[in-house]
Amino acid sequence: MQTDKEIIKKRFGKKLSSYHQEAVVQKDIAQKLADIFSQIYPQRIQKALEIGCGSGFLTKEFILRTKIDELYLNDIADSAQIETEKVLSKLATTNYQFLLGDAELLDFPSQLDLVFSSSCLHWFNDLQSFFEKVHGHLQKDGVLAFSSFGEYNFEEIKHSLGISLKYYSLQEQVDLLNNGFEVLKAVEWTESIRFETPLDVLKHIRKTGTNALSNKPFGKNHLKLFTEEYVKLFTQDDNSVTLTYHPIIIIAKKK
Repeated sequence: MQTDKEIIKKRFGKKLSSYHQEAVVQKDIAQKLADIFSQIYPQRIQKALEIGCGSGFLTKEFILRTKIDELYLNDIADSAQIETEKVLSKLATTNYQFLLGDAELLDFPSQLDLVFSSSCLHWFNDLQSFFEKVHGHLQKDGVLAFSSFGEYNFEEIKHSLGISLKYYSLQEQVDLLNNGFEVLKAVEWTESIRFETPLDVLKHIRKTGTNALSNKPFGKNHLKLFTEEYVKLFTQDDNSVTLTYHPIIIIAKKK
């Protein structure tokens, strides 16, 4: 389904402070992405752009591992600038510029050496066009390093509510990149987070801002049916329920 960017802007903008505490999976993904990138590209980066900087998870991890001379930071939510600047101030980083707006529509700086992003691109409506846009703004041998989510992400929500983003598989994402990029690294995994009740799952999703698919509130009957379905399908031996994440990390070099 198509994503409504105004809902995303509103939900993430309101929840960025709680996102920093609640989004433990996304924080771990950012660390892994930065680790993998720094192992492949240990050298200095002259000009870099981060897409969807959010609360600064990935910004911090890249700055700790990679020397970047000129850094551009983008997010759709204006509160991201406030949250990311908190991170940057602790790292004594001043060589950056914030670019507010939808990255699918925003004009990028030219001659970039690196575009990087974590837990963001699955919200985009035209991933292939975005990859082509990045390709056009990278220098020769420039790098795109990102994480997204695969087709099993939030599968419990899809089964119990019947709503889901269009998640691309790892192979589908590699195929979209193949025209203009050489894929250097592509990894995926799944992990399940356990909660006491389906209501705790919903609270977790709300606190991370990832409930940005719809503005429709739950009615009592809808909530009751959701809870019953979730318990029936996803209860574990210890009576907890699960929520599945399916992270994907890709490092690709411009051909």
